[in-house]
Amino acid sequence: MFLSLGLTNVRRNLGRSMLAVIGAALAAMIMTSIIALSGGYPALGYAEARAFLGADILVFATPHLVAPGALAQVAGSDQPWSLVALSRDQYCDLHDLHPELYGQGFLAQGGVAARPIDLVKLRARLAGSRFVDDVSAAYFLPVRIQFSVPTEGGGSREVVLNEMILRGRDFGFRSGDGHWSFERLMVDGFVPAGCGDACALLDARLVNLGYPNLPALGDQIRLFVPALSLDDTGRVHLDYSRESEFQLTLAGRYEVQTNLVAWPTELGTMLEELYWTTPQIQVPAEFFSQVFSQASGGRHLLPPAMQVGVTVSPFSEVENIAAELRTLLPEYTVISVPAQLNLAHGRGLPEAVFQAPLEYLGVPTTQQVGMHVDLSQVFIVLVCLIAALLLAANMLFLVAQRRREIGVLKAIGARSGDIGLMILTEALTLNLLGTLAGFALIRIFATWTLLSNRIPLAEIGRATLTDLGLVVTAAASAAAVFGLIPAWQMARLTSMEVLRNE
Repeated sequence: MFLSLGLTNVRRNLGRSMLAVIGAALAAMIMTSIIALSGGYPALGYAEARAFLGADILVFATPHLVAPGALAQVAGSDQPWSLVALSRDQYCDLHDLHPELYGQGFLAQGGVAARPIDLVKLRARLAGSRFVDDVSAAYFLPVRIQFSVPTEGGGSREVVLNEMILRGRDFGFRSGDGHWSFERLMVDGFVPAGCGDACALLDARLVNLGYPNLPALGDQIRLFVPALSLDDTGRVHLDYSRESEFQLTLAGRYEVQTNLVAWPTELGTMLEELYWTTPQIQVPAEFFSQVFSQASGGRHLLPPAMQVGVTVSPFSEVENIAAELRTLLPEYTVISVPAQLNLAHGRGLPEAVFQAPLEYLGVPTTQQVGMHVDLSQVFIVLVCLIAALLLAANMLFLVAQRRREIGVLKAIGARSGDIGLMILTEALTLNLLGTLAGFALIRIFATWTLLSNRIPLAEIGRATLTDLGLVVTAAASAAAVFGLIPAWQMARLTSMEVLRNE
């Protein structure tokens, strides 16, 4: 009876309770956004950078991104922190994303700048993660190249580029949904299909970095690789006094657009497409293995990696998956490609800019950056408390207007528990109405993100119900706690107190 009476009061007083309903809806919207949208991206989000890096999540051999609270371990630690730096022999994409690691250096626990990654062992450690689809390494070596360019007189001359980087990679990388691969970056030519092909790819925009003379498609490139050796830690040491020569054919050219900048001028809005341009010669990983073996005198096939790419699915959960992998690989830096690009863009990296004003770009900095602190749970608690307090204040006002009604119920035999149940039912029903409205409104966007990743409808339904249960439970718990305030205040009234005040 008192449950139905509470529901009747909701219908009767809904107009005066809309503020509480709106508060619950806003809280549900914020919670749903944090749970379902904060770590999600459409299937083709950051597609160019992911294709270039061959990964959805990056694992670096350097512990350069400091986790929250890590520096508090400095005092009294068995492995004190010290300033270290990477050398050119330890080249990887960090050279463009975090150049301060090579110049200024960074703080690392135990004084170890990098722990080269054994790909076989890493795959074994990640085998238990149901989200990981593939793990592949990227390998780098400083090299110089030589090629012929035609002259105006009909002859040719030799061009030598000393500061180039040979990159061995898996060109067969595809996203989890198979929509795209490295081919989407190609300007002309083709991606080497054969595993051992002595074919290479160059960045089509290298001229913007001061390389005016570049080989044409089909040209032969002479590749000079320094002699190398590995020490006990897996670090590569180079001897530039001795070199091995290889022949390559330029198979194609690519470009990597990673950003777009707009700024106002007197003539209107100007736009500049920004490209991540690198002096890299991209070759299949198997050909890189041949080069490395010959340059090491046949002693090694491949070095331990400085950089490993992880492909995961669904990409809409990439931030949550990256957080899980960080717990599995605490000695390395694990970061999603979107998070890494956003971190770089905030520091004016990694693109070359030629027209856009500097004030519309990130501010270049040389300071060591850290992992962002996850405050999502704090925000969830705060918004629940605010919505619950708003609900409690609204209920106190409503039940204060119904003192005579409560006195009559008490006079005809209603117990304090019955009165409390009626008021608590009203509070929870109002909260549930607002929570469902707010959840539904925001969940539409999360569902679109999941659909863009080709997630099965059954899985989307399961995820929706899971998130709904979490949001409703959190909101209802806070509402129940604060709904007890008006319930307790009215339940303790007696009929005589009500009649005396009338």
